[in-house]
Amino acid sequence: FFYGWALSKLEKYPEAVKTLKQALMIRPDSIRCAQLLAQIFILSGDVESALSIVEKALRIEPNLHTLLRLKATILQLIKISSV
Repeated sequence: FFYGWALSKLEKYPEAVKTLKQALMIRPDSIRCAQLLAQIFILSGDVESALSIVEKALRIEPNLHTLLRLKATILQLIKISSV
């Protein structure tokens, strides 16, 4: 997680995505990792992948407010891009 976070701060998004996906394979229940990966997907313009990651995380923590807000943001971005 922390290496992926550091890569994201350096705006090395492809490397961060790869690292965080590997981390999620090891710890599929890592909400922090999923949340960061979704945020990187948003920054990279891949809102569909971001939504997929957030929905998976919400199956683990369905009432986590940060995930619910992130999902709302993603849905707004999808709505705006489809107009």
